[in-house]
Amino acid sequence: MKKRLLYIVNVDWFFISHRIEIARAAINSGYEVHLACEVTDKLDLIEDMGIFVHKTPSMRGFRILSSILLISRITNIIRSVRPDVIHCVTIKPILIGGIVARLFAVRKVVLAISGLGSAFGSTGLIASVRRVFAQYLYNIATSNQNSYIIFQNKDDEEVVKRFTTIEDCRRTLISGSGVNLQKFVATPMPRGIPMIVLVSRLLLDKGLAEFVEAAQIVRASGYTAQFAIAGTPDPSSPSSVSPVVLEKWQAESSVRFLGHVGDVAELYRRSTIVCLPSYYREGVPLSLIEAAAAGRAIVTTNHPGCRDTIIPDKTGKLVPPKDPVALARAFCDLLEDRALVASMGRNARAFAEQKFSLERVVREHLEIYG
Repeated sequence: MKKRLLYIVNVDWFFISHRIEIARAAINSGYEVHLACEVTDKLDLIEDMGIFVHKTPSMRGFRILSSILLISRITNIIRSVRPDVIHCVTIKPILIGGIVARLFAVRKVVLAISGLGSAFGSTGLIASVRRVFAQYLYNIATSNQNSYIIFQNKDDEEVVKRFTTIEDCRRTLISGSGVNLQKFVATPMPRGIPMIVLVSRLLLDKGLAEFVEAAQIVRASGYTAQFAIAGTPDPSSPSSVSPVVLEKWQAESSVRFLGHVGDVAELYRRSTIVCLPSYYREGVPLSLIEAAAAGRAIVTTNHPGCRDTIIPDKTGKLVPPKDPVALARAFCDLLEDRALVASMGRNARAFAEQKFSLERVVREHLEIYG
């Protein structure tokens, strides 16, 4: 019989953008692959690959009733599939899937911590309570001796080590989800007015307000540049940009809002600089490693996950989080030095080849599955 691999992921589109190539390689290696997730409009695409999809309630947010229903559903899926390997990705699948998996004789449970989220990146009483609760659940989920934990950056690893007892032999560092170096290729910078682009869901903690304000500062300082944001709101997130704010930004005309862009590689070919001024607890942002592979200079924040995507002053620039003035200054410095931008782009491509190749990430995952 084929070995069975069960992915537990929050939603189908995330699985496609961040794990589909690993799943494809697992199928080619002889695994029967199953996926438990919330389903939007990607079901046919996933099933056409030969993956068995098990629909779940929403895995985003922490409402009590939906969490109880989700625990019951995940328990039933694991009982029916009887996987040899379970791979849980993102916060809620890790906490629920990791804990439920302890009830079954699963050979290996892989927990991929791709960022710690708002509970570990926010301040205030509510965030503190959520953080304590999350720490307790992480400790239970990771204490299974059959579990293997993947971190995407050292910052997250150091944080989680403080409140868990994960032995060195049960953890590893894999820098992101990997980038297809044949799809994202380095091209010369486009001529004409430079374009600075941000690719992200429209969430405030991705630094969107700071990007808009920085664009206004740059233009007020007399520099000629286009600014664009590609992405859509995510109503399931409390950080999603409201329609009122989005309409206000669009009316100000300092930034173009492109909506969903299907061909991000083509967008990067038309861009000069790529930016993500996030202060969310990222793992390693896929948009930035794709930008590096596309040979584009990057401006991002000195924040966990984001800072792991660049070599400061060699492939891009780091700025403090929540600082639109510093962000604008970084843009102006690069707009004044086209040769530096080109050099950073070349270095970024070499960095992506060395650290973020999809082939390397796939190989490391298959080795973990065993």
